[in-house]
Amino acid sequence: MADNGYILLFSMLAALGSVFVLVQALNLSANSLKTIVSAMNCTFAMALFFLISSDSPPDIKPSALYTMFTVINLVVVLQMFGIIREKRRTISPMSVKEGFDRMDMGICFCFENGLPKLINHRMNQIVMSLTGESLSDAGCFWEKLESGSFGASIRGGDEPIVYLPEGKAYSFRRYCTDFNGEIVYELTASDITEEFLISHELEVKNEQVRKINTRLKALNTTIKYMIMEKETLLLKIKLHDNLGQALLMWRRFAADHDSVNKQELITLWKNKLTLLKNQRREEWQRSYHVSCERARLLGVELVIDDELPQEDMIVPVVDTALAVHTTNVMRHADGTHAYIKVTKNNDSYVLNFTNDGKPPSAPIKETGGLSNLRRQITQAGGTMQVEYSPVFELTVSIPLRDTEKYFRLSEEE
Repeated sequence: MADNGYILLFSMLAALGSVFVLVQALNLSANSLKTIVSAMNCTFAMALFFLISSDSPPDIKPSALYTMFTVINLVVVLQMFGIIREKRRTISPMSVKEGFDRMDMGICFCFENGLPKLINHRMNQIVMSLTGESLSDAGCFWEKLESGSFGASIRGGDEPIVYLPEGKAYSFRRYCTDFNGEIVYELTASDITEEFLISHELEVKNEQVRKINTRLKALNTTIKYMIMEKETLLLKIKLHDNLGQALLMWRRFAADHDSVNKQELITLWKNKLTLLKNQRREEWQRSYHVSCERARLLGVELVIDDELPQEDMIVPVVDTALAVHTTNVMRHADGTHAYIKVTKNNDSYVLNFTNDGKPPSAPIKETGGLSNLRRQITQAGGTMQVEYSPVFELTVSIPLRDTEKYFRLSEEE
């Protein structure tokens, strides 16, 4: 009984092994010698198995059966080694599909009606990330890529680019070929993440350089006006000295008419009086001209509601506020418009500064320009209030009285 059980087990294993080898041989080549040998070995093994497992098994010695099973299994093992070696040397359709799926580039072949014919894993992953479903219409998918309709689209056109949420950037291209008289489209997706990030970094740096150049240009203009102011001051000092000289000559003439040439004295005084009479402010010397020109160079348009204060004691404070606000609009908000609303009360000016662009995301720390502005406003006896939500708003109040105190404090500093 024990021998019958072992014999039946060995016959079943031999039959299963021969069937497996036959299937592998058929996958490689249906007309090869290995396939014929495998088929014969499988037929013999299956026939032997059915005979032994039947109700009336043949009267064959166990030793003979073991020998036949050994031969069958030996053939199976030898054929398996041959199949493994041939698989390593042969490119089968499954090998092509496996290599196709392992490519880093996404590839899809489709017919003219958009029906996908062949698509690899990478393209499936990209489509799932963009649409949330598998690719069923490659034509419609390409049209959305061209138009940039996807939320992850960076640009459309003939070579669309998308940036997926997982941090990968892909560039798509489509090729048209004629395959056996039928139009077939090849859709490819190339990984350009590294190039995209480098390009994005360069754009950010170029924008920073542009802003720095704009600020330097505005600074150069401010320096130019400062030099012009200095030269004007030197001219005023020289004029003051000349007036002093003319007064001394007049004093000498009053004391002794013969000590000074009368005609030279008259000519000198005419020249000085003509200079004083015709002295008018240049355009660049007018109030707020430098701040307005600086804002223009920075690319910020000043939209002023009502007239800015013209009182000599208030102009320096408002001028500083304009400069600080313009700089902050350009640097922090990426804005292009600065809005200033001026309200004059009986005893003070109230200026409200707002802008377009990005609103602040957190409370504003008063450093640099805002800190200096608050100090200057406080010295003038005014107040300053800064709001960051829902939009940036700077409110400045400057009194019309006690302004002498401001100048006294400024001189003491």
